[in-house]
Amino acid sequence: MVCKAAAMGIKAADRLRCPSVAAAARSRLKWWMLRAMLTVLLWTAVLQLTAVGDSWAPRVLKGWPSCRTARREAAAVATTRLSMPEPVVEKAELPPKRIYRNNGYLMVSCNGGLNQMRAAICDMVVIARYLNVTLIVPELDKTSFWNDPRYAYPWWKEKVINSFVKRKDGLCPLTPEEVALVLKALDIDRSMQIYIAAGEIYGGKRRMASLTSAYPNVVRKETLLAPSDLMLFQNHSSQMAALDYLVSLESDIFVPTYDGNMAKVVEGHRRYMGFKKTILLDRKVIVELVDQYKSGSLRWDEFSSLIKAVHANRMGSATTRTVIPDRPKEEDYFYANPQECLRDPKLLQKM
Repeated sequence: MVCKAAAMGIKAADRLRCPSVAAAARSRLKWWMLRAMLTVLLWTAVLQLTAVGDSWAPRVLKGWPSCRTARREAAAVATTRLSMPEPVVEKAELPPKRIYRNNGYLMVSCNGGLNQMRAAICDMVVIARYLNVTLIVPELDKTSFWNDPRYAYPWWKEKVINSFVKRKDGLCPLTPEEVALVLKALDIDRSMQIYIAAGEIYGGKRRMASLTSAYPNVVRKETLLAPSDLMLFQNHSSQMAALDYLVSLESDIFVPTYDGNMAKVVEGHRRYMGFKKTILLDRKVIVELVDQYKSGSLRWDEFSSLIKAVHANRMGSATTRTVIPDRPKEEDYFYANPQECLRDPKLLQKM
């Protein structure tokens, strides 16, 4: 009896525990089924939003990679490449093939300082290339300037410069007062604009007073250009000089008061442009006549007539350049009268 009762007690206990275990298992199954359904719903929503397009899909989804988006992008790229024509790359035009035929030889003799010789050699290289000739090694004149000792000329031995003698010999630039007298003697209109193609004048406004009173329309690049425009050139002396060069070249009348390198080049350039009027002042004669006029020994009409007579053949007309083979320093400057390059050689005449 005891054993049977015990067995019955165990079965009763099992029956009491089984309903709670079964209920827990059923709840877990329902939970997993719910999660599966939610997952399916979410992915379905994702696919639908992706299919609708960029205008409806959220930004986050646009960056998600997928097989469909990859195929769509590849198809779009292919369509674009087919619709857009290939760019046509134009080949750069090559210069004509050079004909290596020797047209002769070019011999060059250079004189002057190092800068002048260097410029001359550079010019001859370009000319030789243009003419297709062979350039012989230039002959450099080293006897005029580079001998040791360096006192080959009398004026190099001078320790103190006698300005009075220099002026009488016409070796000094004309003063603004002398320029004003010469322009008036040559009947240059008082209303004409006078451009000063130079840097700062020694003595400033005080020295320029005689010129500005005779010709009030005196200008310089500093007065013609606005400060903002002039600022682009002020720290470059060569560019500032180029401005003066261009104005001098295009002026109606060019009157150099000193025969420096720039004045000589402008003179030659104006000859090449059709012998534009260039008054080449004879400083030695001018100084003598000015002194006579200021001392009262010459009347104004006499002074004016003599100035006009002296410069009648010094207006930049066609002349033959003087060449002295043994004394290159004393011959005429090539750039002041490039007679070989002039357009009409028939205009050349002896002085």
